[in-house]
Amino acid sequence: MTENDRRLIKPLEDQNIYVHDTCSLNVQFQGDAPDVKWYKNGQEIYPSQKYRLVQHGNEQTLLIDDCQLIHDQAYYSLRL
Repeated sequence: MTENDRRLIKPLEDQNIYVHDTCSLNVQFQGDAPDVKWYKNGQEIYPSQKYRLVQHGNEQTLLIDDCQLIHDQAYYSLRL
């Protein structure tokens, strides 16, 4: 499968999360999921206790633990 064949079949969706919940942002690709980088307000997100990056089959997921209104309300995106 070429890079051009990797189509996003389930894009990111807006979510409403309660304080202290874990937020799960996931996307799904046609075929195996490519390596992606996640961003919060344009700044790259790195794995930590707060952020977990999970790839499984054709899905990529960003998990945000212990969500806080002030700290975590943001624009999240990903890039190949």
